[in-house]
Order: sequence, then C-alpha cells, then structure tokens
Amino acid sequence: MRLFIAISLPKKVREIIWEKIKQLKKEFPKVSWIKPDNIHLTLKFLGNVEESKLSEIKKAIVESIKNIHPFNLSFTDFGYFDKGYLVVWLGVQPVRELLDLIGRIEDETKKLGFPSEKRVYSPHITLGRGKHLVKEETVRLTNKIRMLEPIDTSSLPISEIILMQSTLSPAGAIYQSQGKFALCKEEVV
Repeated sequence: MRLFIAISLPKKVREIIWEKIKQLKKEFPKVSWIKPDNIHLTLKFLGNVEESKLSEIKKAIVESIKNIHPFNLSFTDFGYFDKGYLVVWLGVQPVRELLDLIGRIEDETKKLGFPSEKRVYSPHITLGRGKHLVKEETVRLTNKIRMLEPIDTSSLPISEIILMQSTLSPAGAIYQSQGKFALCKEEVV
C-alpha cells in the first residue's frame, strides 16, 4: 500500500482553493490538476509499505503527536517548482507548531526505517503537475500563477492529522483514510 501522512483540509477551504484551480484548469488542460476532494497538506510521504507495517506506523504517528497541541495554519502565495516539469502549489505559512510536528514525524518514522527527507520542508499544497507542456505554455502558466490573488482565509485550525492510502489509477489518485489522529491525544480517533 502507498501511504502518506497529511493534514486534511475542511471542505469549505478545499472549495475556495478549487475555485482558484478552475481559473487555470480551462486554460491549461494538459496540467494534471488535483481533484477537489484530494486537496491536502502532505507532512511525510512514506511510499509503498507492507500492510503488516500499518500498526507500527500508526503507533509512530501517535508518538509523533504527543504534546503537539492544535494550531492554526494560513496560506501564503501561489507558486511553482520547476523539476523539468512544473509543480503548481499553494504555500502554507511555516509556523513553529507545524515544523515541530514535521520534525517529530521524521524522527519517529526514521525509527521504522523510512528515510529522512533530504530537503528542508517547504510547506505547500500541490495543486497540479504540468509534465507535457511546451515552452510557451509553461511561460503562460507561470505568468498566470504569479498573478493569482492569495487566498484570504482566516487562520485555519488544525486539530488532527491523517494517515492516507493513495491508489494510483488512470483517472488520478484515489485516497482512502487509514486513520485519523487527534493532536495532543494518545489514541487513534
């Protein structure tokens, strides 16, 4: 099973983000845009994992969130990474609590043999991947991204994280929760 640890966003917030994506989706149909229900903030990608490890992973998550209290997130700006193809994203303010949580998750998953992330964590929500764009489309898309107005939401309260299974399909990833974990609690919700 293909797993990652994430923060799921409330439906209303996903809808606000989707409205921004729709502005780009019609003009850039070659970009693989995320589905509205799949919008999330990845904390740690675990990759392909034996189902027998699920219990250990859940215990590691419980250990990761001990003494981590609910906190608020807010969005920054829209941007993109150029990895030979474009990854369009929405930035997330790197608040101390989020960074502490990431550090704890890294520590606990490392104990299970998962490699540590080599890059510094840059909190963002991936919105789309443009793998089949010609140069002119890439230039137009990056210009449009720079012009997008930031999302004006008040601080978003975060009180749980989720272990998510991702099944790849021709129609896009299908996500299924494998457990929700309330912050500052020791039990799976």
